[in-house]
Amino acid sequence: MKRSLAMVLTLLGVWTCSVYAQAPRTMKAVPLFPDATVDAVILAQDKQLFDETTSEMSGLANRELKVLVTPAPPDEVVRWYVAKLKAEANNGEGFDPEILAQGGTSPVQYDPSYYRPEDFENQYERDLLIRDGEWVKKSLINRARSADGRILSDAVFIWEFINANDGRSEFSLSVEDISFDFEHKRYAQKSKITIQFLEFSEEGMDEDE
Repeated sequence: MKRSLAMVLTLLGVWTCSVYAQAPRTMKAVPLFPDATVDAVILAQDKQLFDETTSEMSGLANRELKVLVTPAPPDEVVRWYVAKLKAEANNGEGFDPEILAQGGTSPVQYDPSYYRPEDFENQYERDLLIRDGEWVKKSLINRARSADGRILSDAVFIWEFINANDGRSEFSLSVEDISFDFEHKRYAQKSKITIQFLEFSEEGMDEDE
């Protein structure tokens, strides 16, 4: 009877690991939102910042960046990625680290952010109006809303896993509303999708600890 129970627990651990191992483990495996394209200017700017912020990370063995844009609103893009990545809303409780120890991938968790009431207020620099709150509100009038009436502005998805060499890798995928050009007061619906991959060596992990 004890042997049967041990076998059941082992199979349960393998099943749990296989469920969470569905998250992508390479940049190539991350699904791309349909018809999303590369904006060369945005990519160059983000690539420079990405290189600057990661160049001195301890134990960093590999890094990759992909930046795409789409005319779809953020809520549509986020819904698509929630379904594709089988993502769960981050409830602050984390996940069982045994999943990583068994060779699995952590659950994909995401954190959504919404436009705040102050985003719809006028903002001034000295006496110059630099953000027309009413214009922002009107521009977003046709956007989908959450159950409590909020409009999504961005979201971040994260997941991680242990490499074959016992190092750690992590992915982050962010969806950001970049529809507003406040300098020229122009609105054109557009979302930016940023996918970052960071791989750390085991030595780098030990140093962080």
